[in-house]
Amino acid sequence: MRRYRWRAVTVVMVFLACGSVFATAETIITSGGSVLQGIVEFGIPAVISVTSATGDVFTVQRSNLKSIRFPEEEGADLTVETFDGNILIGALGGVPEVIGLRTSSGDVQSVKLSSIVEIRFDPAPPLAPTPTQPTTPAPTAPAPVALPPAPATSNAAAMAAAVTEIHEDSKGGITLGLDLGLQLGFTSKSGLRIPRWTLGFDFLLLGPVWRSYFGPSTSRIQESALELATDDPSLDLEELTEAVREDVTPFILPYLHVGTNALVIPEVGGGVMLRLGSAIYIDLGASIDILGLIWYSVGLQIVL
Repeated sequence: MRRYRWRAVTVVMVFLACGSVFATAETIITSGGSVLQGIVEFGIPAVISVTSATGDVFTVQRSNLKSIRFPEEEGADLTVETFDGNILIGALGGVPEVIGLRTSSGDVQSVKLSSIVEIRFDPAPPLAPTPTQPTTPAPTAPAPVALPPAPATSNAAAMAAAVTEIHEDSKGGITLGLDLGLQLGFTSKSGLRIPRWTLGFDFLLLGPVWRSYFGPSTSRIQESALELATDDPSLDLEELTEAVREDVTPFILPYLHVGTNALVIPEVGGGVMLRLGSAIYIDLGASIDILGLIWYSVGLQIVL
């Protein structure tokens, strides 16, 4: 009878341990209908802020978060509910574009904030009761299914993957060229604000202009992010993204130039952009048209 009794105790202990894991699991519901469970490894800081429509700013401890519900329409207010009974409506602050969720397998999955419908947080469970010390050795209980702390290298790799994903996103901007002739165009930039290509119009040559910039590769972005995250594990995603941008944005940005002058005469060339600031470059380039005429591009490029 004693042996069966301790088997029963073992089953109860395993049940409580497993229950505590799921009690502390956080749930992310995406706009695509996916339900993800695990522990938010990065992206939700210790304190978040909610700015109401009246401009009042409220701060909430992460331990007091019960749920964050995101609006369906972009730019609309979200809803934050706390365990102490407060409901806050407004704009969320202190949370980056990507958060990392560590699942029960130990993998960290990057989830874009724009794809999330709701995040639910569960309170920490009470400690399980300690059983009375048996007079005879009890059978060894199976290890509870717990989420082990992620190694520093794993966290750094997850952060590097998140930065790489941010870099892969494209952002649009306006380019104003104050060269030998006025240029105006649309520029596609990476998520780190590094120009990728520009399509514009040159008002001196009277023709459209296409430029393709040779920026850092995706592997270079990931290598820099992994190195910086490993050297300083205290960096959050926003700080790491800015540090990577400063590290990989080249001082000299080469480009290929294709366009026309007088609207119908094709030309091809190239040049370099010398970075003076986050959005200002010195432009040094040249092109040759089908008639053999050489055209120079010297001046400033402002990429907004």
